[in-house]
Amino acid sequence: MVTNKKLGLNKKYLSVVMCDLIKSREAANATELSEKFNKVVAKINFEKKKEVVSPLTITLGDEFQGITKSLKTSFLIGNAVKLNLLLKGIKSRMVIGQVYLDTKINTKEAWNMMGTGLPEARSLLNNKSDLNEYKFSMFSKTSSDRLIAKLLNSIGLSLSSTEAQWTEKQLLYISELTFDSEITVKDLAKKMKVSVSSIYAVLEAGDYNLYKQQIAIICETLNYLEGNNEFTL
Repeated sequence: MVTNKKLGLNKKYLSVVMCDLIKSREAANATELSEKFNKVVAKINFEKKKEVVSPLTITLGDEFQGITKSLKTSFLIGNAVKLNLLLKGIKSRMVIGQVYLDTKINTKEAWNMMGTGLPEARSLLNNKSDLNEYKFSMFSKTSSDRLIAKLLNSIGLSLSSTEAQWTEKQLLYISELTFDSEITVKDLAKKMKVSVSSIYAVLEAGDYNLYKQQIAIICETLNYLEGNNEFTL
């Protein structure tokens, strides 16, 4: 086992979250795009600083990677980044992967580390032709685990499709409910100065219940995979 008591780690595997911006080279204002990207990464790093091992680090102008303690954490961080970017009109794709680090954990930035799983995740991220914006890269020796990974990627494609159809208002309302788990529809209605029924109407039109259910089943599945002893190198 690889143990790091200072970090509260006592596990063989960690998780990586990688993200890059879609069609960033076609941006009308590269400087403005970079500033928005940097602000979102800084915001999520601040909000999630207790949940990461190596903070989200911009490795290229339009990409970042970070290391966390669990697949679920990486996924939720990736989802938060993705929705924050969408609110700024920026589309992105992400990869969640299981990694086994061969080098010392860099707690200051997710850089200068090597290990099994990082190249695999990077390869998925670099596949620009795949329309799926939520990809999962896992270690697996069993057919059942390989099937689960395929199912996760299928759900990811569904999330991508749902987000692509959201109106600005649907994105705003759904992101508010996603970012703060304690906020209620009633709270949101009060904040937006609209009726509760109008909030529900917007959420229904944006397939919020399906979206929320898919997020939940992905989290549950990722927890299962990490607890499955067969899911190893």
